[in-house]
Amino acid sequence: MITGYSPDEDRQPLTYFRGFPIHAATLLVIVHVVTMIAATLLMATGAGALIRSLAFSSDDVFQRFALWQYFTYAFVNSPSIWFAIEMVMLFQFGREVERSLGRRAFLLMYGLLLVVTPLVLSVVGLFQPTMSVGSGGLHFAVFIAFATVYPTAAIFFNIQARWIALILLAIYSLQALAFHQWTGLLTLWAGAGLAWAFIQHHRGHFTLPELRLWKKKPRFQVVRSEPARRAAPRADAPPSDLDTLLDKIAKSGMASLTAQERARLEAAREELLKRDRR
Repeated sequence: MITGYSPDEDRQPLTYFRGFPIHAATLLVIVHVVTMIAATLLMATGAGALIRSLAFSSDDVFQRFALWQYFTYAFVNSPSIWFAIEMVMLFQFGREVERSLGRRAFLLMYGLLLVVTPLVLSVVGLFQPTMSVGSGGLHFAVFIAFATVYPTAAIFFNIQARWIALILLAIYSLQALAFHQWTGLLTLWAGAGLAWAFIQHHRGHFTLPELRLWKKKPRFQVVRSEPARRAAPRADAPPSDLDTLLDKIAKSGMASLTAQERARLEAAREELLKRDRR
């Protein structure tokens, strides 16, 4: 039997493994770790061409229509200490964002952050070839979302999350400026801005404008006619027992009336005659 979806269930774990709760963020960590191991094994066996086909390349998208790269690029990672830090950030901060937003909103945000980088690079790729691989920018944007939800949360050395987010954002921006990495700077701010805007929109701080390409024509409206009101009985209407007597006469004739019914009929006739004379 299919039941309604409860908002409380949206903030509960997907399942439990030996008593350990598995949230959507936890599942994403597992997927990233598994794909990292798979990518490492493929590279070790000389299947580098397959790995390159999963990384994002604007040339592949425009020339070979490789649209799957919009999603697979973030799951092509190599083992490193930075990848381990990313997974810790996704597990710790992503889980808290999921608890705040709910599973569905969190996965929607994660999906938007996943595709925003290749979308921006596709626009830049119209002028020069662009590439992207790895999930570093994606998970930094998840941390920006956490800092937006919990700006005063103390993280490192009791420094609030909002200040750490601003410091990291400033450092990454200065690094991109120093090495003229304009596309990296653009995707960095696109991911951070999207994460911030998604949280603000989810909180109701602003609404997106409605886009209407054409105006809807007014539809014909069917107006229900009111039921006809019954006319109020006239003051000179004959009594109800007279109607009964008249019906009996119409069906069986005058001979069917009893002496009492004849007397009532005669009294009713006299009453009508008196009203007409007035």
